[in-house]
Amino acid sequence: MHAQVLHEWGGEVRYETVARPSVVAGEVLIEVEACSVGLTVLNYMSGNHSRRPEDLPRIPGHEIVGRVIATGDGVSSPRVGERVLTHFYLFCGACDLCHLGHEPLCRNLAGQVGVARDGGYAEYVALPARNCIAVPDGVSPIAATAIPDAIATPLHVSRRAAIAPSDSVMVIGAAGGVGIHMVQMA
Repeated sequence: MHAQVLHEWGGEVRYETVARPSVVAGEVLIEVEACSVGLTVLNYMSGNHSRRPEDLPRIPGHEIVGRVIATGDGVSSPRVGERVLTHFYLFCGACDLCHLGHEPLCRNLAGQVGVARDGGYAEYVALPARNCIAVPDGVSPIAATAIPDAIATPLHVSRRAAIAPSDSVMVIGAAGGVGIHMVQMA
């Protein structure tokens, strides 16, 4: 398969032919339809999050939309053929914080997609099935890439703050994707 691969902190990604990932128990193989470029990815690629040589080479990209084409043992959902988007954090799904909906604070966090394991700047990506969220076929893949970060983040904030339709709120820094969606939700 083809992928954009980062070999050097602060360097350019290189378009390369790499082995197609395989799945193990609990994972799915996704044929990538779209993967956006987010600020987190740019910061990671520049070396602002890590400069550990053992983290490279890496296929970046975490705002992934695609279709499941294979599942590992024990996976009942999502099913082959289902369109999904992916959760950024590689959470366990079993600890108390995951059960409370605080996956980014997971006690067994294994890192982030595109940082701790290869991401979506490739034709295919293998990820834990629990990292997948169904997305309707009618939503364009490009539009859907905004959901995991730019839409989910302000939605989570709005729910945690219990913002009601009649409430007044002030959004500071609404120049990026997260801020613009926060304004729309507020």
